Amino acid sequence: MDENKLTNFIHIPINKFYKEVEDMLYDEDYSFYNINDWNKINYNIDQILKKNNFTTSDLYNNNDLLDNMIIKIRKHEVIEGNTILLYADDDNMYEFVYINDYSNRENLHTYDDTNELGSISNINLDIVYGDGCIVKINYSDGILKNDVINNDDLIKIIYNNFYHIGVLISPNNEIIEITYTSDIPNKIIGDGFIKYKTIDVLGLTLLLYVEKTDEENRIIKKITNEMINGRVFITLLCPKTNKRIWNITKETIQNIIKIIDDNKKFENTINELEKDEKINNPFFFIKKNCL
Repeated sequence: MDENKLTNFIHIPINKFYKEVEDMLYDEDYSFYNINDWNKINYNIDQILKKNNFTTSDLYNNNDLLDNMIIKIRKHEVIEGNTILLYADDDNMYEFVYINDYSNRENLHTYDDTNELGSISNINLDIVYGDGCIVKINYSDGILKNDVINNDDLIKIIYNNFYHIGVLISPNNEIIEITYTSDIPNKIIGDGFIKYKTIDVLGLTLLLYVEKTDEENRIIKKITNEMINGRVFITLLCPKTNKRIWNITKETIQNIIKIIDDNKKFENTINELEKDEKINNPFFFIKKNCL
């Protein structure tokens, strides 16, 4: 990464963000399953966000970024830093940087120490204690590089805990992005779609919901190497753990097809995914190889 590039982080102090959202839903009698409540829920989530002290840092060069994060979140001298993946999409990934505080070994952490936003957003759903920081890494040009993070990025991470984007692929090759909530897309796409199977495509774990008809779906056949007729709705589970749901977009599908249609790109992508022990983000390798 360019050592002189200016970048930053968002400081996420100890918070009870998830409980605040739950309390809001209960108090206002809102439900994510009611699409008519979404705008009101989003407004209230934004108000909760404003009440929490999530602050964007100054700009630093890459050499100084980590030191300044540690200064911000360190409470004691005995520390071990950790990084965990929160979320990724076609162009960016977001990581949570936090500290293992060994000064508290004799007095186990309590709920009061919990960083709920960091805990509900990471791919392991690990409980995170203490303050943390979120950093943004961009790879839109196929190269990993730290990037400037802002409040829009934070909102994207927060909303992905509640809303997800899937793609509806029709036999006429039309691809439509549809927003749904929780892990039950049928409340949006309808009960005519049956959960069919989970498949791995270029490191991405895709969950297929099929509305079977007699019409051949050529895009799905290309992606799955299987004849599946009718409309298919695809959702995406996060990599490695499959514990969270991420967004899959029309761009994702188009990038997958580009790689499948090119034997060299396909082999390169598979080889890089098999060798990867650090990045844990298929989106990066897909973007890198489809350019």
